[in-house]
Amino acid sequence: MKDIRDLLIAKSAEKLVRETSQQLSQPSSPTHEDLFECTKAKPISNLSTFGVGDKYASIFKFSQFNKMQTSAFPMIFQDSDNCVVTSPTGSGKTVLFELAIIRALKENSKAKILYLAPLKALCNERISDWSHKFARFNISVGLLTGDSDTREVQRARTCNIVISTPEKWDSFTRQNKDRKESLLPLSLLLLDEIHTIKEKRGANLEAVVTRMKYLYPNIRIIALSATVPNIDDISKWLRKPEKLAATTLRFNESYRSVKLTKTVLGFNRKSTTNEFQFEAFLTSKLLAIIQNYGNKKPVLVFCATRKSTIMTAKALSTKLGSYFPQKPPITDRLQPQLLDLINNGVAYHHGGLSSEERRVIENGFLSGKISVICCTSTLAAGVNLPAYLVVIKGTKTWINGSLQEYSDLEVLQMIGRAGRPQFESQGACVIMTQSAEKAKYEKLIHGTEEVESSLPHKLSEILLKEVASGQISDSQSANDWVKTTFFYQRYLVSPYSYAAVVKPVIYKKPSHCLEFLLQKRMKELWDGGLITIQQGKFVCSCYGDTMLRNCLSLDTMKYLLKSKNIEQDKCLDFLCQTPEFGNVEYRSLEKTLFRKINQSQLIRYRLEGEIEAVWQKVHLVVQFELGRLDYPTHPSFKNLLFNFNYDKAKVLRQMSNVINAGISIFERKADTTSLRSMLYLGRCLSAKAWENTALELTQIEGIGKAGARKLEAGNIHSIKEAVQLSKESFHQFGIKNSATIYDQLRLFPQIHLKARIIKNASASDLLNIAIVITTPIEYIPNYDSSECTILINARNTKELIKFMKIPLRQTSGHMEINLEMDARLNKEIVIYADFTDKVGSGTEVSLSSLQSIDESDFSDEEDVELMLIEREKRKYEEQAQTDAKRRREYSLEMTEEGVFTEIERENSSMSSITLE
Repeated sequence: MKDIRDLLIAKSAEKLVRETSQQLSQPSSPTHEDLFECTKAKPISNLSTFGVGDKYASIFKFSQFNKMQTSAFPMIFQDSDNCVVTSPTGSGKTVLFELAIIRALKENSKAKILYLAPLKALCNERISDWSHKFARFNISVGLLTGDSDTREVQRARTCNIVISTPEKWDSFTRQNKDRKESLLPLSLLLLDEIHTIKEKRGANLEAVVTRMKYLYPNIRIIALSATVPNIDDISKWLRKPEKLAATTLRFNESYRSVKLTKTVLGFNRKSTTNEFQFEAFLTSKLLAIIQNYGNKKPVLVFCATRKSTIMTAKALSTKLGSYFPQKPPITDRLQPQLLDLINNGVAYHHGGLSSEERRVIENGFLSGKISVICCTSTLAAGVNLPAYLVVIKGTKTWINGSLQEYSDLEVLQMIGRAGRPQFESQGACVIMTQSAEKAKYEKLIHGTEEVESSLPHKLSEILLKEVASGQISDSQSANDWVKTTFFYQRYLVSPYSYAAVVKPVIYKKPSHCLEFLLQKRMKELWDGGLITIQQGKFVCSCYGDTMLRNCLSLDTMKYLLKSKNIEQDKCLDFLCQTPEFGNVEYRSLEKTLFRKINQSQLIRYRLEGEIEAVWQKVHLVVQFELGRLDYPTHPSFKNLLFNFNYDKAKVLRQMSNVINAGISIFERKADTTSLRSMLYLGRCLSAKAWENTALELTQIEGIGKAGARKLEAGNIHSIKEAVQLSKESFHQFGIKNSATIYDQLRLFPQIHLKARIIKNASASDLLNIAIVITTPIEYIPNYDSSECTILINARNTKELIKFMKIPLRQTSGHMEINLEMDARLNKEIVIYADFTDKVGSGTEVSLSSLQSIDESDFSDEEDVELMLIEREKRKYEEQAQTDAKRRREYSLEMTEEGVFTEIERENSSMSSITLE
C-alpha cells in the first residue's frame, strides 16, 4: 500500500500548483510588461516535485523545485504555448526542459522530442543524464553529433528523445526529403543556449530552427537563454503561427540558488607590451584577486593555453604560501613537478593530462586537498568542478597562431562554474581583460548586450541548403523564407545593425533592400554553378549537391572549382590549403612535435623551413597516417598525444570529404589529371597507407608496420610482389604466422582487365571491357560499401573519355561493359581500374582504336572464366553533354526573362545612392 505521506504530499502539491497557476496565469500571448511583472511576483512557496505526478517525480533528485522553476511551472508544464526563458547561468534552467518532456510524454507516451545544443559537450551531458533518468520509464534517448555513426542515426529514428547539434540535424533533415515522415510525430523542440545564434556557428542553428518551424508548424518550442535584453525578438521569432509571440519568462539574478558577485577588471596595456608580457602582468595580479574575492575557498583560474595553465600554477604555488590551510599530502604516482604543485594546494588541468592525472586532480579539488586549479576553457564544458571563485585570466586565447576572443558562450560557461550550491549560498567571478574590452564584458555578464543574427554572414550557404531542402524554389519563396528567420525579426527593428551586408538606401524600404540582398546572393550561387533553374524553379546543381553532401564551406567549393590540372605529387599540398582546414587549431606547444615528425625518415614529402602554418600541420598529420609513423616517445610530447589524436581524426574526416568533393568536381570538369590525383590520394587515405610502397602490405592481416619494413628490406615493395613469395620465404624474412599470411595474400582482391574495340560499319564502334576480380566478392572486407572505379582517357592528350564507379555489391566479381566509341578516334587510350578503398589492387591496359586484337594483362597460365553479362548499352556522353547544354541555355533564357533581370540596374543605382 502506498505510504499515506506520499499521498498527502501529492495532494498538497496539486493544490499549490492550482493556487500558483491562478496567481500567475496570463493571456496566451502576454505583453512584455505583463510577463515582466509575472516573473517578478514571487510564489508563496516552492512546489513539490510531486506536482508532475507520482510517476515522474522520481526523475528529480530533490523534493522541491527552486523559485525560478516554481514560477515557470504553470507556463512550462500546464500550458502548451511555445516558451522562451531567459535566466542566469546556474539557476536550474535544465529542469524546465525536463518538465516540458514530462508534459509531452503524459500527453503521448510515444511522443518524439528533439533537443538541440550548440556544443557536443552539452549534448554529451544531456545524453548521460537523461539516458539514466528516463530509462526506468522505457523512454529511449539517442545521440546525433558530428561523430555519430550509422547505428546512431538508425537509433535516433526510433528513440523518444533525440539529442543533436544544429550542424548534424541540418544534414539529417536536409539530405533526405522524406525525413519528416520518418520522424513523425515530432511534438517538442528544446533549444538550449538559444542566445548563441549571435555566434559564428549561430547561423546554422537559426537556419535549422527556421526549417523545423516550416516542417512542423504546430511543434511546441521551449528555448532557454542566458540573460539578454532583447529576448522579445527571440519570442516573436519562435511564436506559434496563430500567436504574436511565444510566452516569455524573464528571471533576474535573484533567482540564482547561489548569489554571484560578478566583477570585470580592466587593465591598461602599453603599446610596447606584447601578449606574453601582458599575460605575465595579469598573472602577477592573481594573488591579490584571490585574496580579495576568494574568501579562502576553492578557486578555478581559466587560462588561454596549456602552457599558461602550468606557468600560472607555478607562479601561484610560490605566492599563496599559507593563505590556504595545509592539507594532507597526496601520494599518487604522478609527474614530480605536478605532484609538488598539488601538495602546495595548486594544480593545472588541461586536455593533455592522462586520465589518471585528471582523476587525481579532480578528486583532490572536490575533497578540498587542492585549493586552486589553473585550467583551460575546456574544463568549463565537460567537467563538473564548481568553485567558490572563478577567475578568467584574459579574454583571448591562442587559435592557429593568433589571439582570438573567447566566444560569449565560453565566457558564460566559465562563469557558470562559480558558486557551490551544495556548500554555500554565495560565489564570485572575476574577468581580467584589457581596459578597452571592459565595457563589452560588463554588458555580457549583466545581460545588457543585445543578440543579433549571424545569418547574413553565411547567407549564401544557408540559401543553398534551403534550395536543396525544397523550401526555396523561386524569388517569392526566398522572400517568404527570410521573413521566418530571426535575422528578419532583428533587421526590421535595427536595420543599421546589418548595414555591412544589407546596404541601406534612401529611397528603399528596409524590406526592399533585403529582397535585393536575397536576389544578389541567389545570383551568386547561380553564377558559381551551384544552383540552376529548371522550369522557372531554383534547384541544386550537381556542384551544389556535392558541396552539401560533403559538408563543405562555400569558400572551399570556390577553391576547388577554380583549380585544374593538379599533379599527383602536388595534390596533398593543394588539399591541405583549402579553406576547410581553417578551423584546425595549431597550438604553439605543438611546433616542436611537428618539427620532429617532419624530420622522420618515413615522411614522404618533407616540408622545407619552419612548420608555422595550419596547412603544414594538416600536411604532416595526413603523412603521419599514410606513412604509419610512430608517435614520438620523448616525455615532452606525452601531454600532446590526446589533442594530436583528436585533431588527426578531425583532419582525416575533413580530408576525406574534400577528396570526395574533388572527385565529383573534376569528373564533371573532365579534368583527368586532377581526377586521377584525387582518386589516388583517396585510396591511400582509405587504406591508411601510401600506394606503391611496402606499406601496401599493412592491409594484409598479420603484417604490421614492422613486417612491412622487413619485407621492404628484402626488396619486396608491393602486394603483387609479395604474392609471388613462398610460405618459407616469409619465415626467412623473420615474419611469424607465415602460413596465415601466405593465405591472406591470396585472398586480397586484385583487378584484371581485358579490353578490345569491336569495329562497326556505323559511325560508332564498341569498346568492350571485361573485368575480373580474383577474390569472390563475399570474401572482400566491407564489400557492401566498396567500389571499383573505371577511368578511360587518351594517353597523349589526357582527354577524359569515361569515368564510372561500380559498387561491388552490384557485381559478382565478373562483369563486361560495352561503351560506344567515336570510330574516328585514332589515339591510344588507357583504361585504369582500382578499388576506392584499397591500394595495390589496381591495373591498367592500353590499346589503340586502330587495333583489332585484344590487349590484356591476363597471362596464358591464368584460368579465369569471364561471365559475360548483357547490359543495356549506355548512351554516348556527347548526348548527355548536348542535353546539359540545352538545359543550361534554357536556364539562361529563363534568367534573362526575369529571374535576375533587375539586379544589375539595382546594383548600380544602390551603389550611387547608398548611405555611407
